[in-house]
Amino acid sequence: MPEMVIIADDLSGAADCGIACAAAGHATLVVLGERADEPDCTVLAVDADTRGRSRSEAADETARLVRLHAPPGRVLFRKLDSTLRGHVAAELAATLAVRRETGPAVIVLAPAFPAAGRTTRGGIQHVNDVQLHETEIWRRERIPGTASLPEMLATAGLRTAVIGLEQVRSGRLHEAMLLAADPGAADQVDVLSCDAETEDDLYRIAAAGAGLGARTVWAGSAGLARFMPEFVLPPVTGNGWSSGFAPAEGPVLFVVGSLSAVSARQVAALTAQPDVEALVVAPAVLRAGADTTAWQQAGRDLDRAIATGRDVVISLAVEPDADPREGLVLCHALARLTAPHAKRIGALVSAGGETARAVLLAFGATGLRLLGEVETGVPLSLAEGSRPLLVVTKAGAFGTDDTFLRCRGALHDGRIPEPSNPE
Repeated sequence: MPEMVIIADDLSGAADCGIACAAAGHATLVVLGERADEPDCTVLAVDADTRGRSRSEAADETARLVRLHAPPGRVLFRKLDSTLRGHVAAELAATLAVRRETGPAVIVLAPAFPAAGRTTRGGIQHVNDVQLHETEIWRRERIPGTASLPEMLATAGLRTAVIGLEQVRSGRLHEAMLLAADPGAADQVDVLSCDAETEDDLYRIAAAGAGLGARTVWAGSAGLARFMPEFVLPPVTGNGWSSGFAPAEGPVLFVVGSLSAVSARQVAALTAQPDVEALVVAPAVLRAGADTTAWQQAGRDLDRAIATGRDVVISLAVEPDADPREGLVLCHALARLTAPHAKRIGALVSAGGETARAVLLAFGATGLRLLGEVETGVPLSLAEGSRPLLVVTKAGAFGTDDTFLRCRGALHDGRIPEPSNPE
């Protein structure tokens, strides 16, 4: 029976948080939907699939999943995107409201992920030392306002206390949290928003937050999740990394629905290899539907590419002024295009959480058993469902230019790299 529940708004987020627990030796399962049985795992990571829903729908689904999977007594970690995409404020407000139905609760929030260049200073999220609202990510997602956490959370009626770097590093962080989170205070605080620029900062936040006991509702990215096993789960002997696995039998299919510049560079590095087949599909083809000549030609092109026995990458062509709200529709269309070839591939690599979910469901998968990670934030799993399939999932903007090359090497070698230790 799960002792800890992670609820994420997309699949890649559920997996990259869950991998921290798998690395510590805890059986960890990522689920793609409802399960009739109680999952056989210590840590359950749930893909709530709310990123593409409306604000109210996302809040309602979050509340439902918290009640279903995270009753009092289970540690609850609400995974947030480290670039604050999705309905952050509404989902945190819904999470806190459900937890307060059974007692005092406060959110300890730390969305920083230093290993991926995401930090928090003065309550404002940064990417590679640039304020998030000044980056390409923010502009592409058309997120209103700024990346100020107190301002964002106030839109859902949440009161936030910012705990700055000086307090985080003072040696008195626990006392500061206790004072700010006093449920008897006249101006009760809902969220303790913690600045962090380093792994040590996140370690201190995890240690201090654990001291608040059962009232803590954790919220953050995979950066904070990496310290959860030490402070909120029972110790286990050894670690959860497998010594190896059977290499992929057949070509590796890379499905890239993300339009992130990071993913584009990763695709470019991969397709520069002479033994990789590359297909680029125009969004207009996917919009047109399966009955059109263009769609059927794309299917034949994919069939031919897989028949070569080489690894294949299929990605979306970039459209000027693309509407991010259309992303979910295109992800599902891309999944339908690739699904007929599910039994002909040896492994799947997917960039973008919505893409990964759509493709895996189209392939008949019901969940992912986490095995290890190729690099920080890039987990490798074995899919459960219609057939066992090696799967690597990656958030669109995660990784370096050669991340796909490392994924390819790991899947063909049948070897999980040693757990990554971010500096």
